[in-house]
Amino acid sequence: MGFKVKRSVEVQGEGVLDEFYVRIDKYTLYKNRSCLTILTGHFTSPEGAQSASGEYFEVDEADYDYQLSCSMSIDDTQINYNPRLQVDLYNTVLDCEPYMSSSVVKEEVDYIDFDENGEEIVKQRTVYSVIETESTTLLQKNLNAFTGSVYTFAYDKLKEKYKQDFDPCIIEDVL
Repeated sequence: MGFKVKRSVEVQGEGVLDEFYVRIDKYTLYKNRSCLTILTGHFTSPEGAQSASGEYFEVDEADYDYQLSCSMSIDDTQINYNPRLQVDLYNTVLDCEPYMSSSVVKEEVDYIDFDENGEEIVKQRTVYSVIETESTTLLQKNLNAFTGSVYTFAYDKLKEKYKQDFDPCIIEDVL
């Protein structure tokens, strides 16, 4: 199962393609972080994706000749497409009881030092500061954000992302 992205792209090492095939290589549901991560593979065709997997462990040797690089250009704009998508599974709860949270901010600050001749020079150093903020918004874990198959949910989210990132394009399911 996967889908074709019908959009002209130039892929490093392959040239210009009118379409390419996308499939999920791996997905992981993290209960403690309440998110789903999806790793994708790009291929020239569904058959190319199948040859990269092989059918049997002992007999077939994986053939990665049809796998595409994530370095591509769209309308003469170079991108390095991230094959990893993270889908957060939480709800935002507003108007909670106020609470304080802290974060660390890294800053480069100037300071005056002296060189070996006694001359003043300006140098920089890294300073870490703790900033406290008050909030009334909480993120509530929601592992029930989807019903049915995790696999179908993952593909739907993936298709949404590709539709947005490669717009205008046509997404065609391949079963």
